[in-house]
Amino acid sequence: MRMRSLSAILLACLCGCGDDSPSGSGGDGSSSTGAPSNELELIGEWVDDAGVMHRIDASTWFQAHDPDALTYFIDHFDNDANYLVARLANDDTWSRFDWTFVQDVPWFCESARGLASAQAAEATAAADASAPATGGCMGGPWTALAPQ
Repeated sequence: MRMRSLSAILLACLCGCGDDSPSGSGGDGSSSTGAPSNELELIGEWVDDAGVMHRIDASTWFQAHDPDALTYFIDHFDNDANYLVARLANDDTWSRFDWTFVQDVPWFCESARGLASAQAAEATAAADASAPATGGCMGGPWTALAPQ
């Protein structure tokens, strides 16, 4: 009887001790960049080299293109793999955004756009981040972001 109770306690401990961290995080709840895994590491207000304003929060990526604006609804992201999948509000298509950091400057690439599903966007190969200033993003350079 005592052995059965000990076995039950051990089983309960083993079942309850799994890593509950979200995908894309370390067991300590942070990403490889130190941002909490449940918080997108690109959150903030940015401006790119073309003067486009980007406002990124936990659920949306807003881009103000004068006179137009685009809003993407973020479906999911992975800070360790540096990508997110989002749905464009005005036409219900899906995009994949990859990002990298070069000397603490964030660069992004919309590596897939106009897709029919989140699964198709996620299945898109990541953009080549080896030289973002000169190429690797759908035939051209990535876009640098500066704090606004």
